Amino acid sequence: MSGTAVAALSGFDDTMKSYLLARGISAGQLAVTYRGRLVLARGYGNNSPQLIQPTSLFRVARLSKSLTAAAIVRLGYSEIDPPLWRAARAVTSWPTHNFWSKYYA
Repeated sequence: MSGTAVAALSGFDDTMKSYLLARGISAGQLAVTYRGRLVLARGYGNNSPQLIQPTSLFRVARLSKSLTAAAIVRLGYSEIDPPLWRAARAVTSWPTHNFWSKYYA
């Protein structure tokens, strides 16, 4: 583990270590905030080839889809509907035809 340990928050460390070990995950990070302040920032490595710091960079991978959907809902759209896609196409260079058809015809 790396980062500053906080004795009063040791339960977070125990839970995170158990979570990673139970799922065979080799590395992770945890940040805990309270009233807008960062109170715990830790890096965890379990057989990781490098030391994981609280500031280490990880790939976002499939998480970006969930974050994008959450942002759209936060903006007031309860679902992604055709008017939203038409508006997005109007301000971007998204193709109006079926992009994948030329690859999977």
